[in-house]
Amino acid sequence: MYDPHAHATDMGVKIVHRPIGKETGLWVPRYNAIFLRPGMTARHERSVLAHEVAHATLKHSATSRREEAAADQLAAYKLIDHDRLVSAFKWSRHIPEVALELWVTDHILRTYLRSPKWQDHP
Repeated sequence: MYDPHAHATDMGVKIVHRPIGKETGLWVPRYNAIFLRPGMTARHERSVLAHEVAHATLKHSATSRREEAAADQLAAYKLIDHDRLVSAFKWSRHIPEVALELWVTDHILRTYLRSPKWQDHP
């Protein structure tokens, strides 16, 4: 199972928990750091951190809709195992239930379901 904390550490990216306004996570290249809002559930933090690690991996320096979509998609691909998703859909088609089973947010699951990886191999 993908561990975004370990991935960030392997990349030398610092993870800092501190209030950051309304945002849940923020990649700041000049500090080589990801800032995360404290108090998120472990599942939510895992999804947010994977998204921010994707920004770092993709070397994003600004925030645009295109970069946000790319980070979401990379995070979804890293976090969701295709076979586990297929197995989960055998017993439920309810997005929140399947997302919980896969330990991701509903948003990350929906991103995966809209992606070519799912569309080509449902």
